[in-house]
Amino acid sequence: MKNILKKSLFILFLLTLYIVPFHSVYAAWYNASWTYRVKITVDNTKVDADLTDFPVYVNLANLVAGFHTNVKANGADIRVTKSDGTTEVPREVVFYDSATDTGELHFKADGTLSNTVDTDFYIYYGNAGASEPAVTDTYGRNNVWSSYLSVYHLNEAANTTSGGYKDATGSRDGTGVSTTLTEVNGALAGKAANFDGSADRIGLGNSAAFQLTSGTFSAWINTASAGAGHRGVVVKGEASGMFLEGDTLSFYDWGSAATRDSNQDPTNSTWRHNAFTFQSGVGSGSKLYLDGSNVLTNTMTVSNQTVEVQIACNTSTPNQHFAGYIDEVRIASSILTATWLSTEYNNQSSSSTFYVDGAEESKPTSGTVAPTVTTSTASSITQTTATLNGSISATGGEDATQHGFAYGTDSLLSSVIATTTEGVKVGTGSFTSAIASLTAGTTYYLRSYATNSGGTGYGSIESFITLLQETTRFIRLQGVRLRGVRLR
Repeated sequence: MKNILKKSLFILFLLTLYIVPFHSVYAAWYNASWTYRVKITVDNTKVDADLTDFPVYVNLANLVAGFHTNVKANGADIRVTKSDGTTEVPREVVFYDSATDTGELHFKADGTLSNTVDTDFYIYYGNAGASEPAVTDTYGRNNVWSSYLSVYHLNEAANTTSGGYKDATGSRDGTGVSTTLTEVNGALAGKAANFDGSADRIGLGNSAAFQLTSGTFSAWINTASAGAGHRGVVVKGEASGMFLEGDTLSFYDWGSAATRDSNQDPTNSTWRHNAFTFQSGVGSGSKLYLDGSNVLTNTMTVSNQTVEVQIACNTSTPNQHFAGYIDEVRIASSILTATWLSTEYNNQSSSSTFYVDGAEESKPTSGTVAPTVTTSTASSITQTTATLNGSISATGGEDATQHGFAYGTDSLLSSVIATTTEGVKVGTGSFTSAIASLTAGTTYYLRSYATNSGGTGYGSIESFITLLQETTRFIRLQGVRLRGVRLR
């Protein structure tokens, strides 16, 4: 009877791996010092193309009540992993307020954020001994923003301190000039800067990195009227930037001294997302976006690079200062795609529909966590066979009762062709599975796994291509028949 029960449980395990999409099986636990986690699932229909290293914004106020009960008062214990539960990604906690259960988190969707399949991440918390990672750490603040030159959350209290407005990339802090108006609630969860339209501005300097002939500026604005004239939003005078001219979203072509108007008025006292991509001297190479949609395509040319980049100002002359609120200013040296900008708008304008947060999960009570597993490169690849390679670097407190690989032709392994089972694995170390009956010239994807009572740990998804089928052909040359010439 006992043997029958063991066999039944083993068959059930195999069916779980085969029938349930591989990524949906219980994920490994990041670290035993963290007591809780919440899974968030990004809705692929809100991601307008496959995007690499996209920074995801999370409004912490929307997370489950247990999060606010168990997270540290300053949010320093927040960590984020990919869907396997263990692969950490960079994150920035802009702020967390335990008195109001509010906060702002950004993390890098390290790798690809898919627009065809939902993408899972885990937010870990509940470690009283955790400290805030240094901003320069691998998983610290600065590395969230690898796609940008500078990012200004503008969550600071109004100030004129040198470098008082922090650049989240750690590179180019801004300095307020006459910025004394009290900050306001922002487009995101934090605060936004408040500008009077006559003298207020934030200077970002004129570093070599800002002397761009192509790039992207973006910001959220909220105003009833920015005022007459060219009211700068984010501008590098005589070079590039976006304005409100007569309350119309515009950019200026300094090469021909002409305003390029979008005929779009964003001044309705609500938060509106504005973005400007530019290529100096390229016909129809510059574009304006409002709330994620392209509203103008035209041409501009940089005149010179002598003026600094400024927020809420074009130049320090009358009718050049912006009146209203500005939040979340971002500057990139690359031309961000239309789908990147529309996804950015989707995420920031309605974070609660961009992703779904799951129930609070607790660390396994046994004290055992799932093994830490790595997928390595496949070897001994032929037309129909291959050897899959992996390793266990940490047991999680208990030897693996089962380990092996799942593989298939789906790049996300949402379904698998087969799962290998290599049985008990004592301790750490490498392991392999030899597989056969493959199709020649085909890309296969594989992922290692190992299971104990704490759960199932997974390695990353890797790929290999089986060799093309060799063929033997006959060639006739002046009546001589040659055999054995192999062509691939």
